[in-house]
Amino acid sequence: MDELVKMKKRVDKGKLQVIPIFYKVRARDVRGQTGEFGDKFWALAKTSRGDQIMEWKEALECISNKMGLSLGDKRY
Repeated sequence: MDELVKMKKRVDKGKLQVIPIFYKVRARDVRGQTGEFGDKFWALAKTSRGDQIMEWKEALECISNKMGLSLGDKRY
């Protein structure tokens, strides 16, 4: 998660372009920390600081709002 925060900071500065790939997860679950992804996120959040959690949530929302690829179990 901390790496995602670093990526968001670079995106905000215009130093990086990101194309997210959502593999076996829906972008809206990442964006809102819901579903199975949300369960794992909140389990991790229980062991983390409040300010760190807020940074993670902001980064997840920012990156998941970008145009990306959604891949499931199918082979292409």
